[in-house]
Amino acid sequence: MLSGHGRNAAHHFMDALKSARKGDILSRREMVVLLYSLALANIEHGEFNPIQEGIEYLESIRTDFKDIIFPLVYRGLALAQCKQNNFAEALVPINNGLSEIERCKGQLVTFFWPGT
Repeated sequence: MLSGHGRNAAHHFMDALKSARKGDILSRREMVVLLYSLALANIEHGEFNPIQEGIEYLESIRTDFKDIIFPLVYRGLALAQCKQNNFAEALVPINNGLSEIERCKGQLVTFFWPGT
């Protein structure tokens, strides 16, 4: 996210999410990427409530998409902790992500970022 553009990006990702949910037009993997993008945009915003919303989107990836291996969710959770100056707490999701990568070696697939 470009510095200072998190709020604008979050607005557009939210619009995309509403459209995707309404039309059921995205695959489950594409929905994970959209939710992750929305979460990062909220976290980039830097204020408490948007960061908490970002965390909720990341947690929804973990709970609603258990069939999809997506270790980046832990990076997002760590970033949220760092944005709140909780640096020690950021180690927990980082270590969880590293454990998931190690556990799932050979099963990881490529996720395409919007526009690629």
